[in-house]
Amino acid sequence: RGHHVVLDMPFSRDEELVEAQSLASKLHVSFKIIYLQCPEEIAKSRIQSSKKHPVPDNLRYNPRTSAIPIEHVVVNTNRPIEACVAECLRYLSS
Repeated sequence: RGHHVVLDMPFSRDEELVEAQSLASKLHVSFKIIYLQCPEEIAKSRIQSSKKHPVPDNLRYNPRTSAIPIEHVVVNTNRPIEACVAECLRYLSS
């Protein structure tokens, strides 16, 4: 069996989602989406305070505005990390 792959990207365009899902299908592997979200002010604060992973000046808070057209789970990251990880693991094991 192959390895798991995590794509950490916003998939802001539906075409990106379809392309990634198509590739997974061709490779006969599952494709699951975990959409992480939190209030805008928290996201901006996290971006601003990130010293380990500097953010380019041109990166802005830009949440997805349309519904994700593929099965997915939405995880509110405004909760304790343990709760977020547990929710992600439940979804990935389903």
